[in-house]
Amino acid sequence: MRLDDPRETDIIIDDINRQIRARRERERIGRALEWILETHAHADHLSGAKALQAMAGGRIGIGAGIRKVQAHFAGVFNVEDSVPADGSQFDHLFADNETLTIGNLEARVWHTPGHTPACVAYVFDGAAFVGDTIFMPDFGTAR
Repeated sequence: MRLDDPRETDIIIDDINRQIRARRERERIGRALEWILETHAHADHLSGAKALQAMAGGRIGIGAGIRKVQAHFAGVFNVEDSVPADGSQFDHLFADNETLTIGNLEARVWHTPGHTPACVAYVFDGAAFVGDTIFMPDFGTAR
């Protein structure tokens, strides 16, 4: 998503391949990355958010339900003692109906559990970024 903003900021929502291209474009034109927003936990692939943050900055946000997802998978992979299930791997855990301002836009965060308890949609001026919201719990894939 690109914002026409006097502060010249950008956000990235979910897409790994576009993240790298967007980082290069931002470097070329001098834009800052303000947020890397996750719509849900990605159990079938890594999001690349931490790698992108290391390259380009920005804050990583996800729905507060990530704690439930982390607790579940910590048990599945037997890493309860080594991987905290408290969301501390993210910079911000969004509550349902929380708002955030990015550049000249205000977004509302909707908790949309279903595919995972961490699912959220980010709604900007009538455009909703929903991730895998329409998937049933533990069912289906986007590929």
